[in-house]
Amino acid sequence: MNTRRYSAFHARDIVAALAVLLGFVGTAWAAQPTYPNKAIRILVPFTAGGLTDILGRGIGERLTAAWGQPVVVDNRPGADGMLATQIVSKANPDGYTLLMIGLSYAANPSVHRNLPYDTVRDFTPVILAADAPMVLAVHPEVKANTVSELVALARAKPGQINFASGGTGSSQHLAAVLFEITAKVELYHIQYKGAAPAVTDLLGGRVQMMFAPLAQSTQHAKAGRLKLLGVTSPQRVAFNPELPTIMESVPGYEARAWYGLAAPSGVPKDIVLKLNGKIAEELRGPVLSEKLMAMGLVPGGGMPDEFAAFIRNEMTKYAAVVKKAGIKLD
Repeated sequence: MNTRRYSAFHARDIVAALAVLLGFVGTAWAAQPTYPNKAIRILVPFTAGGLTDILGRGIGERLTAAWGQPVVVDNRPGADGMLATQIVSKANPDGYTLLMIGLSYAANPSVHRNLPYDTVRDFTPVILAADAPMVLAVHPEVKANTVSELVALARAKPGQINFASGGTGSSQHLAAVLFEITAKVELYHIQYKGAAPAVTDLLGGRVQMMFAPLAQSTQHAKAGRLKLLGVTSPQRVAFNPELPTIMESVPGYEARAWYGLAAPSGVPKDIVLKLNGKIAEELRGPVLSEKLMAMGLVPGGGMPDEFAAFIRNEMTKYAAVVKKAGIKLD
């Protein structure tokens, strides 16, 4: 047998097979549709009209304009945000189902005993979209015009001053819990399925106080429907610089609300990075950034791994707050 001739034929066979294989792979790769090629759905865990909803719709509008594919906002309030979160945890990890998240997302593992998902394992953080100082707002009938007066009133009537929130573990709830701890007062919690209905009842006088969205509350205060006592940030905010910080009257107090986007675990990294890059670009752009600042929000940004680290830090922080406050686990 001619070994040299056999080797030559064998080599040609291998080269031919590789050419066929590479051609098949190239064809398959070329056939892959470019993301996105269909509608994207953003689930919002609260009712329409709140900041989470407004921000989700604002991001959706910009993505639709940029990519030419519809972005549908799907409000699924309930179970302190866990209903929508569970739906997304089980969604196909293809980048077409996203979740608006906030402080309650990081706090829920400490507030609720048996979550139907794993906050870290079942999700891929995409981007921190916005940061938001809140304001301590009271109904005009409340006999307090400053933070110090409210503290004195609450101490004189322990458990009789009530506050509204968007649900257990929400940013409004935890801001109030921090206030109770720092100011050494006892308040009564009334929870709603989102911030929007909570604000409605605050305006109607059915609840007395709330740690509420800054821009919306400022408009109501100008109309005489609310009194604003202080912002939750450590410094006064440019949106309303005459408004004092709560820290000026209650040393050590600071709270923040934040909003972001997450996807189911397993979404391809290139899709996560494409979402991150485009949303970050829109957050820096004039249309969305001006809209956010008009609502008292600070546009966010950063990479997915930075957002993941931020979420883990928030989970650790509020686990300690929940434990110290003695919030009952469900």
